[in-house]
Amino acid sequence: MIGQDLAGVTVLDGCGGSGLLSFEAFSRGATVTTVERNRSIARDLATRAKALGVTLDLRVGDCRSALEAGEWDVVILDPPYSEDPVEWLSAAANSVKSMLVVEHASGAAMPDSIGTLQMDRTRKYGDSVLTIYRRGA
Repeated sequence: MIGQDLAGVTVLDGCGGSGLLSFEAFSRGATVTTVERNRSIARDLATRAKALGVTLDLRVGDCRSALEAGEWDVVILDPPYSEDPVEWLSAAANSVKSMLVVEHASGAAMPDSIGTLQMDRTRKYGDSVLTIYRRGA
């Protein structure tokens, strides 16, 4: 949903988990920063990345801290479904240069805009939804 060619694009995968989103962005040419708050999961992610030849700027810690410390062309967030995704939007709004992608539970009420980001589209996959926000959409 965010494009096939990400050459020259900086991506923050704010909820690293398995690394799938980070690996996909890297395979499409992006420079990827991945944040994972669980040290054990981060170690596993680093091992998988090395085995696959994927280069990531892997950070262990809270995504909100990373969001406050930098800017990326694209920010991808897949917060735990037990957390309100709208709270994550506020943290990400100032760190996104172009696009914010949020995966969330289908029942979550997402706003039409957050700061200067406008909802562009949504796509439902079972109980999950991807919502994409863009600057000036």
